[in-house]
Amino acid sequence: MRRPLIYILGIVIIGLVIACNPTRKGRLNHNRESQPSNTLVSPLQSIINDSSALDIKSMLEDSTLNIDSTLTDIAAIDSVADADSTLWQESPSDSIASKSAVLNKATKHNEQNDSLSTESDSVTQDRSSFKRIRRQEVDLDNMVNFSAKDSLVMIGQSNAFMYGSGSVTYGDIKLNAAQIRMEMDSTNVYAMGHTDSIGNTSENPVFSDKSGEYESKTMKYNFKSQRGYITDVITEQGEGYLQGGAAKKMDDGSFFIKDGKYTTCSDHDCPHFYMQITKAKMKPKSNIVTGPAYMVLADVPLPLAVPFGYFPFSQDYSSGIIFPTFGEDYNRGFYIRDGGYYFALSDYVDLALRGEVYTKGSWGINAHSSYTKRYKFRGTFDISYITTVTGDKGTPDYSKQNNFKVAWTHTQDAKANPNMNFSASVDFATSGYSRNDLNSYYNNSFTENTKSSTVNMTYRFPGTKWSISATGNVSQRTQDSTLSVSLPNLTVTLSQVAPFKRKRKVGGEKWYEKIKLSYSGQFQNSLTAHQDEFFKKNLIKDWRNGMKHSVPIS
Repeated sequence: MRRPLIYILGIVIIGLVIACNPTRKGRLNHNRESQPSNTLVSPLQSIINDSSALDIKSMLEDSTLNIDSTLTDIAAIDSVADADSTLWQESPSDSIASKSAVLNKATKHNEQNDSLSTESDSVTQDRSSFKRIRRQEVDLDNMVNFSAKDSLVMIGQSNAFMYGSGSVTYGDIKLNAAQIRMEMDSTNVYAMGHTDSIGNTSENPVFSDKSGEYESKTMKYNFKSQRGYITDVITEQGEGYLQGGAAKKMDDGSFFIKDGKYTTCSDHDCPHFYMQITKAKMKPKSNIVTGPAYMVLADVPLPLAVPFGYFPFSQDYSSGIIFPTFGEDYNRGFYIRDGGYYFALSDYVDLALRGEVYTKGSWGINAHSSYTKRYKFRGTFDISYITTVTGDKGTPDYSKQNNFKVAWTHTQDAKANPNMNFSASVDFATSGYSRNDLNSYYNNSFTENTKSSTVNMTYRFPGTKWSISATGNVSQRTQDSTLSVSLPNLTVTLSQVAPFKRKRKVGGEKWYEKIKLSYSGQFQNSLTAHQDEFFKKNLIKDWRNGMKHSVPIS
């Protein structure tokens, strides 16, 4: 009876031993795997093995992280970067497109792998599967900062790709564009805009430095040499805009431009008129020197050409050329107008001479001057003369008219002379001037029926109550060309006085000492006549003149 019990007890003990041995082996293996391994693993493997730095369980549950796909994508991007590195040199747009395709493919591959492999062979990687990231020293004076709104991809340490509102800043130099590639080792940067499915471009490269701002379609620039190559550049210089089909930027800041345009039209993208330039050299904020150039109006070349051109720009007060405007008038044909020269005569006075020429024979000249003296006076003077030719010579509708205009304004500072004051407001023009002046079409002077001019001078005699004033008035009605002229108008005035008042008061005030009087004497000379007959009138017979005295007594 005892022997069977012993056999049964032995079998139970052996079963327990067999059952316990695998558990111990599993725990031993687990403890060994928890120990730091002496084998060489990748940086990513070391991070995964460190349970304090990364929760493996949470990483297993994160479907967006896949080590196998990530390693494969990095290797694929590196191989593409090495394969098309020469392509960026020639065509930045193609290389950016190829990079985008690889990145899209890598992203899709990541999305398809929703689980992290837990087998040890998928985690342990050889050192050759990873590239060490090293900082390469670049010979630059300032730090280069770059950013992007959409995505920024680093390929090793040599290339950086920026997509969507990319920006690169180096000192005072800044470059913004939709797509930018930067080479760290050569300090080259490539930029281009974004083209949608229908061919419209947006976020074109905009380059800015101390000399100004330049917009283009594509750009290649070197930060170290400060040289670059730009296509379809647009920049504002002086009072106009300069465009260039191809431009090369030099290290001194100058530009060599081929197939350029210079215009003062506000629509500089599609100008209505411009000077077509075959080649030019531009020094920003200084001047433009061009080769052969010709005028273009509404995309139609005109037979107006020059063998060379010089356009100076200055931020200071100086003389220079006034660039003309171009257009078409229905009656007088194509025109070039408002071009001329500006004379900076001194700090107190200047002079601008302008002219206009029409293809059907009309022409005109204008002189405008401004003058000022601080705490004394200021004013402007403008005189214009135009000859208007309409119709063809020898035909019934042919006509030729000569008209002129004189405008003058003058004001005197109140502190300049307390005893004398002079002011003028003159606006005189012949009746046909407003109808033939192109500027009059776009202001109120075209609809005005009456123009008036006044010149006045007043003098007060020091130490007395006497004063004298002289006034000249001219009023014209443009509807019937009638002039009403009144000059000179003289007025002598004595302020109120008490002539019988004693200088020394003795006793009470007498009744006659309370008598006060003043004086006002006026002389007027006027004439009303048609403007063509005005200077034919006789001063004695035709002019109306008279005097009036007024002595108020109180």
